[in-house]
Amino acid sequence: MPTYFSYTSEATDYLSSRDRRLGRAIAAVEETCGHILRETDEDLFSAVIHHIVG
Repeated sequence: MPTYFSYTSEATDYLSSRDRRLGRAIAAVEETCGHILRETDEDLFSAVIHHIVG
């Protein structure tokens, strides 16, 4: 079963305040999907490879 990292409202508010375009995207995602979650990869090696290749 996957685990998720949950962004706090403090984090999304900060990011939204730093970039207007990103702020609009965050607002649209939160309006459509609710709170923003990011699936985590518990295998550190796999996560590093995914981010290097991605």
